[in-house]
Amino acid sequence: MIALRSALFNIVFYVNLALFLVLGSFFFVTPRKWSIEALKTWARTSIWLLRMICGTRMEVRGREHILQGASLVAGKHQSFWETFAILPLFDDPCMVLKKELTWIPFFGWFIYKFRMIAVERTAGSSALRNMVARGKREIAEGRQIVIMPEGTRRGPTIRRTTSRVPPRSTAHSTFLAYPSA
Repeated sequence: MIALRSALFNIVFYVNLALFLVLGSFFFVTPRKWSIEALKTWARTSIWLLRMICGTRMEVRGREHILQGASLVAGKHQSFWETFAILPLFDDPCMVLKKELTWIPFFGWFIYKFRMIAVERTAGSSALRNMVARGKREIAEGRQIVIMPEGTRRGPTIRRTTSRVPPRSTAHSTFLAYPSA
């Protein structure tokens, strides 16, 4: 039964995403703030679908500590779930993501509309400098920067093993960045 509900959720989730991308394409010409609200509505719908189909509930502890102004949110990337579930928690989220996602039709176009920060992972230290520069601009506008410093999905007990160097602070202590391995 779990496998059936999981398969059903995956189908419904991607249909919901496709409908948002295609039918919501008029958000390309609306103010960005409206588009962000539509994105958060899609995320809430996805969370609701997950609860209705799979029985999975989302609990946020410490919600009163979530800043709504300019801030940095660093998380551990464990699944696709947190990439959409975190969106409704913030006023104006700005995700740091891999540039390859911008190549997906509609999805990538919305990434640009939402002014997310796309990182060219093969660019080395210039990618870090570009990310910090973009992050400073978005922070100056009061946005919440959401970054998964490890950059890829890992289970809750998996530690980063490619570098023994601790994270270093850059850009006025706004970002944590791991050196490339």
